[in-house]
Amino acid sequence: MSNRLFDPHTSTGRCLHQFWQSLDEDRQARAALRRAETLTGLVMVPAYHRLLHAFSTALDEQVGEGLRVHTDRNRLRLAAIGGLLAHTKRHVSVKADYCHTMAVQMAQSRENTQSPRVSDLRFRRLLQVSDVEKLYPLLRRTLGLMDRTVDIYVMAGDIWFWGEKRRRQWAYDYYAKLQPAQRAGTAS
Repeated sequence: MSNRLFDPHTSTGRCLHQFWQSLDEDRQARAALRRAETLTGLVMVPAYHRLLHAFSTALDEQVGEGLRVHTDRNRLRLAAIGGLLAHTKRHVSVKADYCHTMAVQMAQSRENTQSPRVSDLRFRRLLQVSDVEKLYPLLRRTLGLMDRTVDIYVMAGDIWFWGEKRRRQWAYDYYAKLQPAQRAGTAS
């Protein structure tokens, strides 16, 4: 399956964007998703099931019926995506250079400082996690450090395709985006 599954012009990308926007109008659903601390908790929120149904339809339209969202792995990854969308305040696109992950936005400097939004130590902790279920609570907290601003399509792709290859790409993107002075400080 393509890493472009969540591009904005695709059925699945439009589905994610519509769901995220719908949370502005349905504050109760947003609050319920935000209160859920685990993927199991997210699965028990009715708003997640709306996303699951809409995403399943969009996925069938986009790639045919060969790929099913209704595997436990994919359902949990979609729950993580839905939960993180509820924690996202603003969508800001990642600039289209060679970087393809939300790690680029983690490495961006905070306003009026030279330090990255997500510290090197916290970033390395994220990279150690191979399981989306353990990654979800860490990303919830990380979004707060990023002022709840992220590229929602890139974030969805990162969660959906989370694994060794994606973790390596995060490392490449994060360290490539750090300022030279910051890179020198990470040798500790």
